[in-house]
Amino acid sequence: MVFPRRTLMHPQEKLTITTSEHDSTLNFASARPIWNNRGDSATLLDASWAEICCWKYGVAAHCEVAISQVHYDRAQHDEYVEIANLGSAWVDLSGWSVVGDKSQQFEFPSGAVLRPQGMLRVYTSLCHPQTGGFSFNSKQALWMREGGEACLLDYQSRLVSKFSW
Repeated sequence: MVFPRRTLMHPQEKLTITTSEHDSTLNFASARPIWNNRGDSATLLDASWAEICCWKYGVAAHCEVAISQVHYDRAQHDEYVEIANLGSAWVDLSGWSVVGDKSQQFEFPSGAVLRPQGMLRVYTSLCHPQTGGFSFNSKQALWMREGGEACLLDYQSRLVSKFSW
């Protein structure tokens, strides 16, 4: 879709682009769905076709995201699972989850995103806004020093990344 000439977007404003011409003036002019429910990406380009930003979700984001570490020693600080975005696209984590081999489970809320080349942490009990503000809200340790496994699953429960120690 090419934006009409003189399309202007103000700070904090959203533009909605629909699939068909019947829905709005900004549209893809398609009679069929254009997004893949398993995962897809959208890229915004400038007038010279240079990428401004990219947004990915589902399987399209799998190769971008990985569990980079599990800090399991609660004696020093609160435990956490760290997730890194290795790519240049924004990744929508809505409905994704972190699960462990001892029934640990955390689901990211709607609107949770991971910025390009960014990282976030899901803590066991604390909540740190500077690293995402996510927590299992557990008073007990979740990750065993002797070894374990943490998995990152997408919104359809497909494996994205696995970290073992």
